[in-house]
Amino acid sequence: RNFRYTFKMESSMFTKCLIATIDEEALKKYGDYSKFSRKAFGEYKNPAGAWRAIRNPRKNGKARALYIEDLICISEALELPLSV
Repeated sequence: RNFRYTFKMESSMFTKCLIATIDEEALKKYGDYSKFSRKAFGEYKNPAGAWRAIRNPRKNGKARALYIEDLICISEALELPLSV
């Protein structure tokens, strides 16, 4: 097996699962993506667009990268600690 390919595939699956979990929690807490994105990405020019770009892949099949800064904003918006 090619380790790099396997790692990339597994990390990609982890990211998809993480985003799906965040998505579910955001809807539970805020009821819609607009309220969640304003709380999490309020400093962005287009908060809803920022979350949409992370959540939904573009036409080329790739979503926007999820950075640690994004996770910090998301954890604060959902009132969930990053550490367990």
